[in-house]
Amino acid sequence: MISFKNIDLLKANKVAGVELFIAESGLVFNVSVLEKKSGKIHLISSFDNLDLEQFKQKVDKNIPLFISADGKGVLHKSVNFTEEEPTSTLLGKVLPGADENSFYVQGTAGAFISVVRREVLDLAFNELKSLGYYFIGAALGPFAIDKVATLIEEKTVNTSVYALKISEGKIASFAKKEAGSVLKVSIGGEQISEVAVLSFASALTYFLGEESFFNSDFLSSAKSEFKEKRKFTVLGIGVLVFFFVLMLVNFLVYDSLKSSNAELQAEFNLQSENFKKSEKLKKELEAKKELKDKLGVSGVTKIAYYLDQIAATVPTQIQLTEMTVNPVKKKIKDDKEIEYDVNHIVIAGKCKKSIYYNEWKQQLAKMDWVSNISVVNYIDADDEVGEFVLKLSY
Repeated sequence: MISFKNIDLLKANKVAGVELFIAESGLVFNVSVLEKKSGKIHLISSFDNLDLEQFKQKVDKNIPLFISADGKGVLHKSVNFTEEEPTSTLLGKVLPGADENSFYVQGTAGAFISVVRREVLDLAFNELKSLGYYFIGAALGPFAIDKVATLIEEKTVNTSVYALKISEGKIASFAKKEAGSVLKVSIGGEQISEVAVLSFASALTYFLGEESFFNSDFLSSAKSEFKEKRKFTVLGIGVLVFFFVLMLVNFLVYDSLKSSNAELQAEFNLQSENFKKSEKLKKELEAKKELKDKLGVSGVTKIAYYLDQIAATVPTQIQLTEMTVNPVKKKIKDDKEIEYDVNHIVIAGKCKKSIYYNEWKQQLAKMDWVSNISVVNYIDADDEVGEFVLKLSY
């Protein structure tokens, strides 16, 4: 696992390093897929000795490719040169008199020059491009390892084809690997099998900032296409995130307003219920006031005084059975308003002799507050107890 802190939204987070070997029988691939996550690089899968059909099945087309090409038509030569020397000069050191426009030329570490005919490499690249793959970088031979040499602990590094000598953080020499030798290589703490070393180093090179080891219009165009795709993807994700956040904010605002509305509705319902109760009590109060007015008992009244005087004058020979203030005029009906006989007191009672009844009636008539007294009913039962009903007006 290798750690990095730099962030570039347009760079891929997942890369397939591909060792591409151009053989007589076709293309052969060794693949290592690396992913950058939380600032760390992880090897998530690797495949070896894939033909083109297997490559299509194993490698996701959404993962860009960093290719290290070798095999038929690719030449490597150990020769010293300076960084200032032009491509034509480097090509002349390998193939004197060759046409610069017909070859891709790569110089590595001031000591190694690699060349390949353009049509050979373009044919392989176009075959992959026609399948929908994107390219983000390329190198010739095993020399992508030079860019990660400072992360390698071993002095000798074997790839699937070559044995490389590492000295002072760069490739010092290379040769064909001896048959039967198998070495694992530690790169940045990851133990990598020799068949995956070059593909791993190719993918890791991209994360280190190196995209191409030689000039190619094809690769420049391919990288631009991938960057445009990344822009579209990042922009699309940004738009989705924006609308998601907007919807989330709208939901939170709506939820808050809904909660507030529910609280206000509950408060309104409570106040409405209290208002209805208040209105009911107000109507009951008005009805009682109206009833008091009808009964003539509003304001200061002497009814209690009148009743007290009546009771004080009742002789022992008379027994009162009922006394009603402001009696009902008519029989009460559900659909009719109750009518009261106001300013009247109805007295009912019993007495053994009418003389006591008459004397008492006369006494009541003399009271200064009594305006009139009338007999509503009287039943004389001779030797039995008589019954009477009197009506006083005041």
